[in-house]
Amino acid sequence: MFTVTCYLATESILCSAIVLILSLAYFLFIGYPKLTKYAVTSKRFHSCYTFINSFIVSLSIKGSILSAFDYVKLNMDREYLDIADGLTTLNEEEKLEYLKKYFYFDIYKLFVSIVQIYLTQGGDIFNLSHYLINETRREEEYLTHSEAMCKSRSIDFAVLWIFTILILMILRFSLTQFYGYISKLLFYQLSIVVMYLLIIISIHLLIRKITQNFEGVRINV
Repeated sequence: MFTVTCYLATESILCSAIVLILSLAYFLFIGYPKLTKYAVTSKRFHSCYTFINSFIVSLSIKGSILSAFDYVKLNMDREYLDIADGLTTLNEEEKLEYLKKYFYFDIYKLFVSIVQIYLTQGGDIFNLSHYLINETRREEEYLTHSEAMCKSRSIDFAVLWIFTILILMILRFSLTQFYGYISKLLFYQLSIVVMYLLIIISIHLLIRKITQNFEGVRINV
């Protein structure tokens, strides 16, 4: 879209090519990888939150790690289930350790330590994990709120720039003679390229803001 609207505004193949190269370079090598990593981490954190709470609830009721793993499967997504299906040769404690590779968050490491204490020393798993439950709830609420805010800001951002480009296109086709003149001016062409560069920079700042959500969540990525 950037390249097409740039060409319509400038009638310059060179300017359009510059915008195409800049936008592709950014989205392929910076924007897309950052968003992909964030999406994976966000999904996995929500999954970790569900796993920890489901596991503790089941363990407190039945007192069995095996039963806890079976109960957890009822609440987890397909990605976790695929991982779990490949751990059939491990015992339950080994599964908890192995899942540190999947749930690479500090709260999961704390969770595993608490379960190990429970298995070796006994006690009430709810009392042992009281701090952990509160912490995971706080971090889950923080992340959920941040994601909702980012979605709202992303919509506002998209609407703002879409209207800006739309106004540019309306002026382009309503003032044909005027645009026929200024489209040949180097200053005008550079201004349009700079405008699209500002859009890309704005998108980068928005993506950086979105991916900084996990600054409030203790993880070890």
